[in-house]
Amino acid sequence: MTPQEVTELNRQLNQAPGGVIVGTVVTVLVVVAVLELMGITDVCPFIRPI
Repeated sequence: MTPQEVTELNRQLNQAPGGVIVGTVVTVLVVVAVLELMGITDVCPFIRPI
């Protein structure tokens, strides 16, 4: 990559929204918790199924 391309890539990464990653992680954690409560998975042993 040329120095101009690296600079442009860095600029685009700095402007990208960071909330997308946080939202994805929270969504995955909620889905895992619901599956644990329903007794479908056993990923977190401290969550008791209903």
